[in-house]
Amino acid sequence: METQKNLERATFAGGCFWCLASVFASLGGVKKVIAGYTGGTEKNPSHQAVINGETSHFPAIQVCFNPDDISYETLLTYFFHEIDPSDHGGSFLDRGPQFCSVVFYHSRVQKMLAEAAIQRLNRSQICDKPVATQVMAAPVFYKAESSHQDFHIKNAARYRFYRAGSGRDLFIEKFWQNGNAAVLDHLFSDKQVIQYAQSHEKKHGQVDGMKSCGGLGDRASFEKSGHAHRQNQGHACQGN
Repeated sequence: METQKNLERATFAGGCFWCLASVFASLGGVKKVIAGYTGGTEKNPSHQAVINGETSHFPAIQVCFNPDDISYETLLTYFFHEIDPSDHGGSFLDRGPQFCSVVFYHSRVQKMLAEAAIQRLNRSQICDKPVATQVMAAPVFYKAESSHQDFHIKNAARYRFYRAGSGRDLFIEKFWQNGNAAVLDHLFSDKQVIQYAQSHEKKHGQVDGMKSCGGLGDRASFEKSGHAHRQNQGHACQGN
């Protein structure tokens, strides 16, 4: 029987949180996806302040998932597939440090898996620059305004317009082909890295909050491929 205690959290920033949320909400094993702001010091930031670069926060998503149904490694793989890992100046249409990509870890295992994935991407040399994605401890996560939750469902036409014009899908289609996608398939083939992370976790324990998904609630998981939504994709992630 699934309970809140069975669920874990994953937090990612990669530009527009509408786009990331639509992908992760479609994955089996994901119970809830919340759009919000994290990584900064200001309390209760507003959407406009964050996207205008008036805070030190990133727009991000927090994913509540059942690790028995979907692994953190799989979530990381989907995350890297949805971004330009080498973009040091933002994400696609959205420019500025607040739109750069970040993996916020909730445990030492998550930290080591994220770092291992970045190392493997760098070794593969599929990017013409070093991977820009940062790895940070997950601080307080502030839930975004209700108008930004499930935006791809509640404002489907606007979301499709933004996604189509953002350049995200064009990059995904061009970059993750010609053998590049195979790198993602083998991000975590190094069992020694994973085993080391797991043993390290047992020795040192978890970072606070990894197991806490209380209050996020449940939502039906869609048993999809996770990318079929692109046929229904959208301008700047700035509306209310």
